[in-house]
Amino acid sequence: MDVLLLFMGLTLAAAGVLLIRDYSRALYSSYTARGRVVNIEPGYWPRAWLPEGYPRDQRLPAYFPVIEYYWNGESSRFTALIPEASSSLQIDELVDVQVSRS
Repeated sequence: MDVLLLFMGLTLAAAGVLLIRDYSRALYSSYTARGRVVNIEPGYWPRAWLPEGYPRDQRLPAYFPVIEYYWNGESSRFTALIPEASSSLQIDELVDVQVSRS
């Protein structure tokens, strides 16, 4: 029994070290920029995000914000496919954007 608890503890400690290492790499390889919502686009929710019990052969309509940000003098735009962003953001609202350097 003690060996099993020791093995479980070592496994959890190793998993924690790996998660911290990956998280620190993600922080180092990204930057934060100030963005602005420039448009709202109609679309459909990805099938993986459909509510439980919703038929998978049907598509659920939604609206997604288009966010524009500037970095090093260059403008970039992307559509945010986050459920929280689609219901709470409005045009001309400022948001913080975390973007990968690559």
